Amino acid sequence: MDAAEPDSSPHSPRTRWEHCLAWADLLVIRHIERPRTDDGPLTEAENATFHGDERPLIVVLIATALHERMTHFALPDDELHLVPLGAPGEEGVTGTLRRHPYQALENTPVPAGPGQAEVHRLLNAARSDHPDDRGLWDRIRSVAREAVVDVATFAGSRHAGRRHPLAQPSGTYWERGVMMADVLLGEQHRRQAAPLATVFGDDG
Repeated sequence: MDAAEPDSSPHSPRTRWEHCLAWADLLVIRHIERPRTDDGPLTEAENATFHGDERPLIVVLIATALHERMTHFALPDDELHLVPLGAPGEEGVTGTLRRHPYQALENTPVPAGPGQAEVHRLLNAARSDHPDDRGLWDRIRSVAREAVVDVATFAGSRHAGRRHPLAQPSGTYWERGVMMADVLLGEQHRRQAAPLATVFGDDG
């Protein structure tokens, strides 16, 4: 398969921001579910973070980083899935989440509706001098980056299209220039394989 459709949810996203929210949520889901087979279950603290009130904040922060990279690379609407999660020179989403997540939040034009309240809450927390607010901001920033790094690290290079110009075919996720397209194709494969697993078993 050579292309990934910029759509991974039952309700097809219509705007760039909707794509970012849907894909950020998918990245969080993949991060939550992957350790169950590879590294053991999530810790109690991780469960509280990913299944509690902070999860929408994590999703929104990742979404703003996705949007920031789409804008940076001037991706047209039919190529949004080529946004790099990791790329040489920290030019992927993980680089944005490490170096300037606040700027991504501040500069993303979020319309009224889903995600807007979370953006305002994160901006207020980042600007606050209160230790609880600062703790929330630091925690969300760290967890969001960790989630994307984790998914990108274990994503295969499934998409046959163009990548970051400095991407290498092997190496770490950022050297490979892992894109959202790779995750979407992996998700598509997983969904296609799931019915077969129920019939034939996971061991094939």
